[in-house]
Amino acid sequence: MVSPKVLAAFPVCLVLAAHFLRAGWWPLSAVYLAAPWLMATGRLWALNVNRVLLWLGVAAWLLATAGFIDERLEQKKPFVRLALIMTTVTALTAGAARVLGSDEVRDGFR
Repeated sequence: MVSPKVLAAFPVCLVLAAHFLRAGWWPLSAVYLAAPWLMATGRLWALNVNRVLLWLGVAAWLLATAGFIDERLEQKKPFVRLALIMTTVTALTAGAARVLGSDEVRDGFR
């Protein structure tokens, strides 16, 4: 049986999809919207696809954070709150990727 912990990927992928949609990258947005539903197949490859996408999402958040902070610094605006929010989002994405890599979750896939 598939662990309910796979649900951790859904809100994270939704936020990533919104991020890419806002940036105008609608194909990536569609990928992140569809990816969690692949896990309904119960196949290990679907779980691994989601894990890779989540780790790529961590990289995307790190790059976005650096870009946003750079913009704030150029405009001489405060950036600490932005950095805290983006760090939290990045940590939640990494946490979801780690959850999908746990033995308990992997054991539910074939």
